[in-house]
Amino acid sequence: MTFILDIDHSDTKFGLQDESAKRTIQLPIGFDPAEDRIYSLIVKLDILPGAGDELLFWIESETGDGMIEEFRDGRHTRFLSALNRKIILNTLLEAIKTLLFHCNPKSVILITGQFRLPAKALVKFLKIIEIFENSGY
Repeated sequence: MTFILDIDHSDTKFGLQDESAKRTIQLPIGFDPAEDRIYSLIVKLDILPGAGDELLFWIESETGDGMIEEFRDGRHTRFLSALNRKIILNTLLEAIKTLLFHCNPKSVILITGQFRLPAKALVKFLKIIEIFENSGY
């Protein structure tokens, strides 16, 4: 596996121009030419009737023949270097800010996928909480 980071913050998908994209950001973040895969960061506010919105995010890979694999846990993205993880985390935080600004949800729920998160994951979630606090939540 040869993951190559390739993030373009001026990508039009980050701008949320049309109605269907207002609640989801899909941003290409890299590729693996050896495995013919393109990797994207997905950040989404999903409506939970009666409970507000749920913040979801994951990395997704798509092969040349259309097969999609989702990576929702840091244990499954160990192929990313520490530097790549840091850059992708900063991109995630900017995407969350963008969704909060454009969607302005009344309340947001964030659920982790596992119990007893490791320290690195806790740091990530504390940074996400800081985004919410700085956005008035």
